[in-house]
Amino acid sequence: MFPILFPRLLPMMMPKVLPVMLKRVADAIPMPDYMLAQMPELMPKVMDNLMPHMIGDVVPLVTQPMIDYLKRGR
Repeated sequence: MFPILFPRLLPMMMPKVLPVMLKRVADAIPMPDYMLAQMPELMPKVMDNLMPHMIGDVVPLVTQPMIDYLKRGR
């Protein structure tokens, strides 16, 4: 179910997570001002290209803690 919902939820999540992602990238990688100015436009495009390839990696990271929690609770 998550692989179906995630692509639909990502556009709604992007405005909330984009500022945090941009700040982390800027803190980790020194960039000239012209590159920093392009990042808000480029980051959504990068995420659109990466997400189809990352779903297999992201799903277990999100679902496994939930599964572990549910197993411990019973």
